[in-house]
Amino acid sequence: MRTFSRFSASIAALCLACAHASGGEPHPRHRPAESAAAAAVAPVSEPARLQASAIATVPAGTFGPYLCMRKRGGLVVWAEPELSGAKSFWARQVGPAGDTKLEAVRVDDAPDEIGLVSLRSIGTDFVLLATHKTREGESVVVRFLSEAAKMRGGPLAVGRAVSLLWIEAVPSPRGVWVLWASRSDRRAQIFAAEVSANGELLRPAQLLASDAGAWQAAALGAELVLGVTLVGKEARRHGPIELIFADETGAPRAPVVVSAEPTADLDLDLVVLENRAILAWSDHRSIATRVYAAAVDAQGKLLVPPTPAANAFGEQALLRVVQPAEGQRRAYLAWEDLSAPATSHRTFQLAELTPEARVNEPRAELEYWKMDGTVPELAATQLGVAALTLAPECLRAEPCANDASIVPEFVALDATMAPRAAEPLRLERESQRSLAWGLACGEHCVALSATSAVPTPVALARLEHRSDAFRSPAARFVLPPPPRVVASDLLAEGDPLSQVAVTKTAGAELVGTITDFDPTTPWVRLKKAAPDGRFEPLRARIELHAFADRPPFTALAPAEPLSLRAHSLGGLALADAAVGQEDVLAAWAGIDNGQPQVFVTLVDKLGKKKSQRMLTHKRGDLGEIAALRAGDDLFVAWVDERSGDPEVYASKLDRTLRSLSPEQRITNAPGAATDLSLIQTAKGVLAVWADSREADQPGWADIYTAQLGADAARAGAETCLERTRPHSFGAAPRAFADGALVAWFEAASETEGARLELALLDASGHVREPISHVPLEGAPLALGLDCGDTACHVAAVLDVSSRAELWAVSFAQGKASAPAHLLTLGGAPTGVAPVVRDQRVYVAETREGHGYLRRLLVDW
Repeated sequence: MRTFSRFSASIAALCLACAHASGGEPHPRHRPAESAAAAAVAPVSEPARLQASAIATVPAGTFGPYLCMRKRGGLVVWAEPELSGAKSFWARQVGPAGDTKLEAVRVDDAPDEIGLVSLRSIGTDFVLLATHKTREGESVVVRFLSEAAKMRGGPLAVGRAVSLLWIEAVPSPRGVWVLWASRSDRRAQIFAAEVSANGELLRPAQLLASDAGAWQAAALGAELVLGVTLVGKEARRHGPIELIFADETGAPRAPVVVSAEPTADLDLDLVVLENRAILAWSDHRSIATRVYAAAVDAQGKLLVPPTPAANAFGEQALLRVVQPAEGQRRAYLAWEDLSAPATSHRTFQLAELTPEARVNEPRAELEYWKMDGTVPELAATQLGVAALTLAPECLRAEPCANDASIVPEFVALDATMAPRAAEPLRLERESQRSLAWGLACGEHCVALSATSAVPTPVALARLEHRSDAFRSPAARFVLPPPPRVVASDLLAEGDPLSQVAVTKTAGAELVGTITDFDPTTPWVRLKKAAPDGRFEPLRARIELHAFADRPPFTALAPAEPLSLRAHSLGGLALADAAVGQEDVLAAWAGIDNGQPQVFVTLVDKLGKKKSQRMLTHKRGDLGEIAALRAGDDLFVAWVDERSGDPEVYASKLDRTLRSLSPEQRITNAPGAATDLSLIQTAKGVLAVWADSREADQPGWADIYTAQLGADAARAGAETCLERTRPHSFGAAPRAFADGALVAWFEAASETEGARLELALLDASGHVREPISHVPLEGAPLALGLDCGDTACHVAAVLDVSSRAELWAVSFAQGKASAPAHLLTLGGAPTGVAPVVRDQRVYVAETREGHGYLRRLLVDW
């Protein structure tokens, strides 16, 4: 991939023993891996070292060396200052195993001020591109070298620009296309010229693209293809993507629009597979950054429109597309898992990229132990893919010490992504090499290496499996056993959330969110009307998001605002639609004349408002609201303080929101009622809540149930599920069998840690089997519960060492499983309850003052 800003040379350019890297400052994703680690002390029983061949000892001011390999051998080229002060290009032939066959050969004069350098294998020759400064700007010069490091054509100047950003060589039917990018304000222009294999200019420079922010080129059949992310004259940070074809005349034809959305990041890369161009990039069209890919055939037809290239477990960023090895057809996609927990290293994933613009399973994880923006080098091999990374030098048989040296390390993976080699760059008869770059794989894998001495001895190391002594920084990515997260998507971004609610309707799933708003904020009328035309002050915002109820669970419509003046403490409840119907009841707390009231709204399956009324007309604060559809009737319950104490009330409505009963008071006891829910059992509607009556400490509660009659009044006495001294909270009930399962947290006591409690109830709300007590590691914050025909699943948010972690517990055949870690959530711990619906878990996160709604797909 090539980008306008912070670009990288075609082959990682390393200026040994001088103060800067040739070609300017590389893009931080593409700098060569380096390490200034001290030499490691060899163990008593030392594993075998890597074989190496000396290339040259180069003086200060040398540019390179640069390496290019193919199956039958390769070439190393560098620009070295002479005693006279002039510079010369030198080259040395290397064999397939990295052995040096002939002495170094002086190739040609080199300019004093070298800019970019690229060495490519095209046909039977090697193409050396180099730029240098002139009075008119920078010049692009091409040279053709034989396998024996002899000049076969050139030097030929093919282009000039005030400021050059990139150079590349791509094979053409008559020779080679030479491409370069020139700076144009804050964007780039891409040019191409065709040169014969004898160094003759066949076609002068032609402009292929303007307003480019990222680009990559390749040969597709007899044509040149150029993928471009367009940033426009405004030099935006994201843009649409086009694929430009240049035919045998060099003239570009009408570009193919690959991605019309202006959401592509400036990290575009491409590869040609099975006569089609596969493009990959990081995309911001959804809330979370994902790696997208698309495929275009040789006729310019978009075969695969932009689509996520791999299942995501969090945010992603493209590293690169790894081109197939010579004679092979397997390309690889490498990307960074941005949601991986922050540690002392970065984590990249690797997988085979198919012509359908998707990755194959399995995949591998690769560690890179440097946090300065540099990245590992990658190359496809005859058997799989290889990496040159930085990792601690640790023996497999011993624990890895915290102060272990971070060194260059070679890793090879087979076609199944299983490691087959892990070797620190320890060369025969030498101490640890502190610099390594230029990973190339032909018949064998090799890389250049050097020490920090001046003059600098440069060697070509043969990278291969030598022992199984060292810990591998790469491993095949294997999902943990169930329960496990198999996909993760960010659905919405905005202000921090206080609640998430989910319900099902005909062919859709409706997800409601309510933002967190401080109710003590003064009530001051607006001077300018809000978006709804009213002047009442804005409070919490409720939005309804509609998603398909089948994979890939895509959004069916933009989010629908339900209220701009909601009351966070009262929250939102959604009742399932009746069978064969799409109308959903939303019960929520809104502000009317400065007082929180219960509102009920009927919405369709996309969240659009159909009818609404204010249900209560009372004074005093308002707590949790619950809603339930029972046949054709709607039950709504809530907690309010009209009597001076938070008590539970309920009412019954018909499908038109007309009241079928007066407001019924369900509780009458000192102490606050919280965590209110309604469920339906075989005997009717059951209310479940936490109540702090008769508490040892203010606010400590126990979990209660009560059955409601046909008129929403309480039918019979309340039932305390378990009377305990510690605080019981977070109650979540779900209908199960002919009764219910209720889950709640028991706070830690002086003698015991916190627990998850699971109580199986009969249809009347009484405990019918011993309660399951599940110990928890961490402070419990919130939980969600869902039940199927034979099992129930709990998702619990815990505060573990100031980290928000999501844990899972299953309940089946009267027994609870041990807690299993699902995911470490981003941001600070939050008390927003997750919502579990079948295999989907909805969670709220707060990061740096912003709220996010995430959907997890869980294999239970």
